[in-house]
Amino acid sequence: MDNKEIDNISQKAKELKEAANSNTLNFNVFLDAEAAYNQAYALCYSATDIEPTTKDILCALYKYEALDCRYAYEIKKKSYEKSRNTNYKQKLIVDGILNKYNLENLPSEKVIKWYKYLENFRISLIMKANQPIAKKLMDEGKYEAALYYFRSAEYALSLIDISSLNDEFLLAYKKNFHIIRFNISQCQIGIYINEGKKDELLNKIVIESLLFGISETKNLISLGGPDSTYENAITQMREWIVELLAPTQTSWDTLLDSNQKENQTLAELMQAKDSTKYSIAVNSLTGIQKENRFLLYSHGFNTRGKWKEVFTEEITAKMGSSNISFTMRPWDYGLFIIRFILPWARRRVIRDFCSEYRRINDRYGPGLKKCLVAHSFATYISGIALIENTDIKFERIIYLGNILDINFDWEKLKTNNQIEKVFYEKSTNDAAIAAGEVYRKVIPWVKWIGCAGKRGFAKEYPFVTYRESESGHSDMITEENIKGVWFEFLVS
Repeated sequence: MDNKEIDNISQKAKELKEAANSNTLNFNVFLDAEAAYNQAYALCYSATDIEPTTKDILCALYKYEALDCRYAYEIKKKSYEKSRNTNYKQKLIVDGILNKYNLENLPSEKVIKWYKYLENFRISLIMKANQPIAKKLMDEGKYEAALYYFRSAEYALSLIDISSLNDEFLLAYKKNFHIIRFNISQCQIGIYINEGKKDELLNKIVIESLLFGISETKNLISLGGPDSTYENAITQMREWIVELLAPTQTSWDTLLDSNQKENQTLAELMQAKDSTKYSIAVNSLTGIQKENRFLLYSHGFNTRGKWKEVFTEEITAKMGSSNISFTMRPWDYGLFIIRFILPWARRRVIRDFCSEYRRINDRYGPGLKKCLVAHSFATYISGIALIENTDIKFERIIYLGNILDINFDWEKLKTNNQIEKVFYEKSTNDAAIAAGEVYRKVIPWVKWIGCAGKRGFAKEYPFVTYRESESGHSDMITEENIKGVWFEFLVS
């Protein structure tokens, strides 16, 4: 392969991209640039005379540029959900290279330059366009969509090493961080109000975010001097907190745990709103602080999972005596009887699962620990989602009627810090799983479908435990199990 041909095509792609960026009307030029970059990628990938590390990084660069053109096209067309998925694919490419290679071991100055370009891109890509798009969506009342872009910008800022910033850039960093967090609070409030129902955990998270915003804004004023915009923002945030404190069903003592117990701003606002209620909340505090976790649970492919109702009731009743407080969310993807055998249908429901996870992550924040309980086909959906998406993480996983293959790669997930502990029921009398075993033999190229819920996993892992039983595919879902072994595992 003539490397000059690759250079010529990539130069053509670069020129097309620059032309597309300067043309506000003809968005299709981005697609021409994308096609050219993909051609350069294909030629580079098939080349046999390029040094392996150089080839790997150059291929990543071409693929990233192709996706960047696709991303710009989707933004221009206001296809925000598609642009989100493209953005995430770009992040995977960059993270893959940066996790695989070290700057010190690269073969040439040119490759080092490409590597640094990708390294800088990790921040700049996430930052660019996120805030304008988010602001537009927020102005339209599309708070869920806006929240994603603000969260992406927040993540980008977290990658910056602030110890290397001088005073001017540190101030700029703090202003950007404050603005993003302030807008996250606005989106959370919009979601909270629009839903017409009170989500106590979201209430608490919004108030914590607003308190942080007030503190950060005061710091900005002390650094940069009086600023009416920031002073008005403090007033607005205080008013929002008071409004969120209004519902009588809000449990105020949950707002006073950990560091918030000593927060003077919160104490002042609570006392001003209702001094009696504040006193009751303070007096009700104990030495045991509850940890908030999110619990997602889903059903098999030929049922809507009536067991989820019992599960919700039993977990809700049981956690009253625990130091863990679960925000519970059943996920229903509908009946899937015929569609189970259709590969594109399986891919669609996996994408839906990923979207649901990210929506939860955006709404409540990436720091909230999440747990998963999955039955039958939901074990496959979540298993594939975990393998293919490193941003999906669960603190605890319980699998019931597990149809994953016995060689499922739990080690990869543990290495990626996507899981901590896994528990599954292994039933020798689970006839439904036999179908997964047959399916695996008849269509061997469909990865990860199998019969682990009947035969167990081929390898033993210290973080994956199981319990043997003779129950049927759904017979294991009992009140005794929910309140007993499963609950104890979830709160361990």
